[in-house]
Amino acid sequence: MLRFRSDRFDLVVHSTLIAAASLLLAAPPMALAQTAKPPAAVSKTVPPGPVAGTSMPDSYIRNLAKMAYVWGWPLVNLHNRHLVFSKVPENGLGDGVLPVAPLNSLTMLTDYIKPEERAVATPNQDVVYGFGIFSLDKGPAVFQVPDFGNRFWVYQLGNQRTDTLGGVGKMYGSKPGFYMVVGPDWKGTVPKGIKAVFRSPTNIAYIIPRAFLDDTAEDRKAVQPLVSQIMAYPLSEYDGKMKSKDWSKMPTLADPAGGKQGSGAETQWVKPEAFFAELPAVMKEVPPQPGEEALYGWFRSLLDAAAKDPRSAETLKQAAIDADKEMMTEMHQYSRAGVPVGNGWVAPMNGAEFGTDYYSRAAAAKANIFVNPRRESAYYGAEYDGDQKRLNGASSYQITFAKGNLPPVNGFWSMTLYDKAHFFAPNALNRFSLGTKNKDLVYGADGSLTLYVQHERPAADKVANWLPAPADEFELFLRAYWPKEDILKNKWVPPVVTKVQ
Repeated sequence: MLRFRSDRFDLVVHSTLIAAASLLLAAPPMALAQTAKPPAAVSKTVPPGPVAGTSMPDSYIRNLAKMAYVWGWPLVNLHNRHLVFSKVPENGLGDGVLPVAPLNSLTMLTDYIKPEERAVATPNQDVVYGFGIFSLDKGPAVFQVPDFGNRFWVYQLGNQRTDTLGGVGKMYGSKPGFYMVVGPDWKGTVPKGIKAVFRSPTNIAYIIPRAFLDDTAEDRKAVQPLVSQIMAYPLSEYDGKMKSKDWSKMPTLADPAGGKQGSGAETQWVKPEAFFAELPAVMKEVPPQPGEEALYGWFRSLLDAAAKDPRSAETLKQAAIDADKEMMTEMHQYSRAGVPVGNGWVAPMNGAEFGTDYYSRAAAAKANIFVNPRRESAYYGAEYDGDQKRLNGASSYQITFAKGNLPPVNGFWSMTLYDKAHFFAPNALNRFSLGTKNKDLVYGADGSLTLYVQHERPAADKVANWLPAPADEFELFLRAYWPKEDILKNKWVPPVVTKVQ
């Protein structure tokens, strides 16, 4: 009979396993790879979406429609601005206030924007503005940059999603000359003399030049030769020569949006009752970003259902009306348009670079649609004081910047006061902001700067630092153009808004 000792058998097995492991570890990586099955190829085909004709309950349509409303609100907004500007016959001022221009051109102001403006919420009175909308399916647009010298300037370029197309401005070291914006499908030759080309992923785009202006008669005069050279026009008009225009002689046109300037809230660029009737065209204008194909399929299933069923169409319409009242009203608040950073201030972190952050995109579009990227301008909004009480003209407030603690910027900073609709609040001084532009601010003996925010006129020695408030609720908005690292890394926060007895 065959016999064996268990201890010897264990020793043999153990030795064999060690030897096998040694061989495997010694084998080259390719040899190891050949012993395993290769992973299955990843399909790049978009998975199938909703089945056409599916019977969907009203509750599903209603709730998904609200999501579509938030997603599409900024896109429809730009669609309708483009539609309005397509009817503008010449460069001019809508109601004598709003700079308007034919497509693929722009119109400049020559001073701060007037307080009656209602086309864009949260305007500022720190810069000379310009505005134009491009229709790049008609061809490229060229814009001019004069030699601004030491003056701060920046041109904002954005697409129909309100995302930036790229930077042109003092912080980028951009040179004077000619630049061009082209659409997603343009394949032409770049003419000689064009310094850079910006390609928009959408055919609808916009340009907003901003040139800093001191609040002095001397600087108003000094900026005019520069403003006259800020122009945009179709590529067909480009000849390599710097053009100029006297923007102080613009005709007054009827408000192209059909509303009266200074009437209260922002012009209603998105009408909820018409939203889902306009969305199909918008979805054709704006191609999906990578990964959005399924989202587009989801929303199209709603539009298909509405096209075939009047009841579904009415459900969509009512859902948009409800979403506008429920969500967009709250998203209009500065406290909902960013990240709390301390001392009662809230700051957006991804302005004009929203990607798939649909909430932040919609909140910004509702509260302050044409925001710059944060590296160009950092924003801080406050609606409450240090005790978390709503800012109200029935009370008085102080904001004190300690010595050396003014907003750290390479460009300029300002503190602006707005009414509840995010527009300038009328006051006897016709003053709506304080900051770098003001050369008569009074500093304390210790080097600090205190701003007085109140409805009643303060003592004479405080008037230079007075930011007049309305009698009811208001909000504050701090801008920091070309912010330094302490802002970009959230190491600096505006001072608390202190209520005084």
